[in-house]
Amino acid sequence: MRDSFGVTESTMNPGLWLLGLLVWAQFGQGNGQQSVLEYHQMDGPEPPPGLRRIPLNKMESRRRKLQRSGEWKDYKRLKKKLERQSYLSFASISSDAAHGNFVHSVNNYDDVEYIGNITIGSPPQVFRVVLDTGSANLWVPDYNCGQTTSTTTCPDECNVKPNLCQYLCDHTCCTTTTQAKVTSTLNSFVNNIKDKLPLFPLFDRIKRSTSTANACDTKNKFNSTASSTYVATNTSFAIYYGSGSSSGFFGTDTVAFINANNSTLSIPHTTFGQATHMAQVFANQPIDGILGLAFQALAVNNAIPPLVNAINQNLLNQSLFSVWLAGESSNSSAGGAFTYGGIDTEHCADEINYVNLTRAAYWQFRLDEVRIGNFSRDYGWEVISDTGTSFLGVPSRVAAKIAKEAGANYSSDYDAYLIDCDATFPDLILKINGIDYPIASNELIVGDGLCELAIFTYSAGKGDLTPKWILGDPFIREYCQVYDYGNKRIGFAQAIV
Repeated sequence: MRDSFGVTESTMNPGLWLLGLLVWAQFGQGNGQQSVLEYHQMDGPEPPPGLRRIPLNKMESRRRKLQRSGEWKDYKRLKKKLERQSYLSFASISSDAAHGNFVHSVNNYDDVEYIGNITIGSPPQVFRVVLDTGSANLWVPDYNCGQTTSTTTCPDECNVKPNLCQYLCDHTCCTTTTQAKVTSTLNSFVNNIKDKLPLFPLFDRIKRSTSTANACDTKNKFNSTASSTYVATNTSFAIYYGSGSSSGFFGTDTVAFINANNSTLSIPHTTFGQATHMAQVFANQPIDGILGLAFQALAVNNAIPPLVNAINQNLLNQSLFSVWLAGESSNSSAGGAFTYGGIDTEHCADEINYVNLTRAAYWQFRLDEVRIGNFSRDYGWEVISDTGTSFLGVPSRVAAKIAKEAGANYSSDYDAYLIDCDATFPDLILKINGIDYPIASNELIVGDGLCELAIFTYSAGKGDLTPKWILGDPFIREYCQVYDYGNKRIGFAQAIV
């Protein structure tokens, strides 16, 4: 029987997949060339037969990288100045938006710390993607990404901080100031070592790699002409990410999840986006695209998400998947794992408490109450579980109360609640479906030297079913998430340390 979201509820063929995320050993070279992967094996016993595992390791997020360099506060200021102008411009000119084919992403990906790998096509082409339960489309750069002529206007703010321009503005806005500075510095350096001619190709490569690049330039790109199973469509897409949009067209091909042993879960006839333009927010990040794991109702053009497509084709044991993230203080090199078609019994406790979804688009449900120290509030909120968010997104008034009880202070410079790295405070307790889920203080303090409380102010729109909270990594690290498509529910199990 097929439900209203395209999920077939039936006895599945054997296939229990434990997949995770990894850090890539080498970035893609652009122009359709593929990356070299380095797998880091997880500690512990081999998985049971039928289980496929990929380690989930952390990378450094843009937020932390810019905090270390002292540029985060300037980045946030510049981003805020550009966001409203960018959104209004995009929404007013996008034909996709006019036809309803438009999505405003819940994530901005500044905090992305985990990436995974998939392949598309026959023979397979490898891509590194964010596994994101807060969106529902798969997209990667097309072979022609970035080759169209830009008509972008360049706000004055783009050259206020040339080093930050590369993260937020169209690459054509950054070329003059930043490239001149880079070229001058490197030419001087090369002149000083010009007698060492064997080294010159290396410095030529450095010069090319440090220029202000189009967001597409360093990505792995999909070459449809190289795939024997590719089928073209005539449908476009556009997604807005805060500082710009990613857009292109849809195609259909075989998408595969692969594990550390190179075994694959192949999903034929899967619709995916081929981006011809990428938001600059993705520049200088070791990701090629996004793999959405939410419901079809959230997808641009009502495209069937890859995992839902796998369920519809009876490729999994059960119409669900589970997520385990290693704790913030964990010494393990493995960052966690995704299990498709079953539950990760190695890292998740046997007892699973389920709550029905209030809306099957996001993984959305009801949060009854929040408590910490002397503060409690039982207002009741719509919330979503989101693997693409590294912090907890909290309504502003509640965020201020939580920060006060934790001993954190808001910094307008960093747009963050700063806290002593060694601070301890009472558990943050979330009550869901009558059950308390405490989050320990060590899971809510992130950083090294400069530390933040892992919450941010999340301002949602109005409406009874509009999500008001985002439960990201701090909650998921404490409690494995079981995302049950077939029963339209989500379950929580204590993560096993």
